[in-house]
Formats: sequence, structure tokens, C-alpha cells
Amino acid sequence: MSDQLSGVEIAAKVIAYALLAMIGFSIAVLFAFYIVLRLSWRMFSWPFGGFGRFAVGVAVGSTHGIKKLMKSV
Repeated sequence: MSDQLSGVEIAAKVIAYALLAMIGFSIAVLFAFYIVLRLSWRMFSWPFGGFGRFAVGVAVGSTHGIKKLMKSV
């Protein structure tokens, strides 16, 4: 057995490392998405930002009121 790697062994190692890198990158992206989701959800929860939920309610209520007004005209 020679000390040099064959082309198939090199290709197998490259593919294995590429797959590991892709899996690691995917986990990092999912973790970042999870953090952003948690921070944005915290903004709309009552103890951490009731104003955000209030503003969304006002916006939805305003658009509903404008739609009703346009239907009546």
C-alpha cells in the first residue's frame, strides 16, 4: 500500500468535508434565524413591548375601518 492517496480517496475526503461544512453552515443559519425570530416575537409580547402589539392592533383596526368606509361610499 502506497503512502499517497488515490484520486478516489481525495475526492471522497473533499466531498465529506464539503458535506460537513454545508451541515455546519445550515445549523448556523437556522440558529441565526431562530435568534431573529425570538427577538422579533419578544417585541410583540406584552411584558416586553405591549406598544408593538398595540401599534399592530391600531394598524389592523384602521385598515378595517377604512375598508368599511370605502364600502359605504
